[in-house]
Amino acid sequence: MSAKSEKLKPCPFCGCDDARVQIETYGKWARVFCPSCGASTMSVQVGYNDPSPAVKLWNERADDRA
Repeated sequence: MSAKSEKLKPCPFCGCDDARVQIETYGKWARVFCPSCGASTMSVQVGYNDPSPAVKLWNERADDRA
């Protein structure tokens, strides 16, 4: 599964399943945010309009690293 089609996990803070990707600055930066509680990843540098790094950051959970 490519990151472009990878499904975003629900918000880790409020459980909202409507998280969204926001592409910024001419497609060079992206972040994922929760429209319900406002939680978001930091903006990360991405390939042109490829939000994969931001999606990966959003989908990572602390228990995944254990």
